[in-house]
Amino acid sequence: MYGSHQETIWNAVKMQSGYMQLMAPPYLENPSLENAMDVHPQDWEKMKIKGITEISPRLVSYALIAHQSHSAVGRIFAANPEKEKHITVIHKRVKSGRWIQSSDECAIGSALARKLKVKLGDTISVITSQFDGSLGAANLNVVGIFQSDDYEIDRYFVYVTLEKGKELFRPNEGSSDHSLERYTSIAFGIDKSYRVETIFNQLATNFPLPNTNLEEYYLPVAFFWPDLIPSVVQLMTLDQVSGEITLSFLILIMAFGILNT
Repeated sequence: MYGSHQETIWNAVKMQSGYMQLMAPPYLENPSLENAMDVHPQDWEKMKIKGITEISPRLVSYALIAHQSHSAVGRIFAANPEKEKHITVIHKRVKSGRWIQSSDECAIGSALARKLKVKLGDTISVITSQFDGSLGAANLNVVGIFQSDDYEIDRYFVYVTLEKGKELFRPNEGSSDHSLERYTSIAFGIDKSYRVETIFNQLATNFPLPNTNLEEYYLPVAFFWPDLIPSVVQLMTLDQVSGEITLSFLILIMAFGILNT
C-alpha cells in the first residue's frame, strides 16, 4: 500500500503527525494531558536510529483561548519550532506574518483567528489545565496566522514553543523522579521516505507495546502513520477497491467484445 500511495501519505502526514511518533497507548485513544508518556533518560538513546534526522518532543492539550470579548476552546501545540520544520510543513503555510521564534509568541489557525477576531500583532490569552489539575495561563503575541487547509488544524490549533508549553502545562509537576520527562508525543524526521517502514520497524523494536502492568502503560510506544491517521488508510483502501472494481468491469466488457466477434 505504501509504495503506490506515497504522495497521498505524505500529504496526510506533512501537516502535523509526521510518519511516526512515540506516545503512551492511552493518549492515542484519548489525547488528554493525563495520558502523557513518561520518558526516561535511557529512552533518548534508544531513539538514535539510522535514518532518523530529527527528534521533536511535543505537548498538545486543550485550552480556553480568548481575545477581547471573544473566546473559544482550542488546542495548544507546543514544540521546538526549528525541530518541527524537519518533520512537518505547517510553518510554510503561514499566510500572514511569520513562524514563531520566542516563548511569548504564537501562530494561530486562520479559522480560529476569524472566530476570535484576531489579527497580526494582537494578544490572545490562554488558560490551560496543568498536569496536577491546577490552572496555567499566559498572554501570547500573535506573530503568524496559518492556513493549512485542514479544517481541524485551522479551526482549533495555536502553536507555541516547547518552553511555553512546559510553562502552561507543567508536565513534570508532582514527579519525584527529576530525570523523568513527560510529553504527549515525540515526532520524528527521517532522511528518506522510501525507508520509512524500515526505520519504523527499528523504532517499534526499541519501543514495543507494554504488558498490562499499569505503570508500564505510560511508557513510550512507537506508532506508525496508519495508527495516527486511520482515516487516510480507509480512503486509500476505498480507492484501491474502487480501482479493482473498475478494472474488473473493463475486463468483462473486453471479454464480451471478444466473444461477440
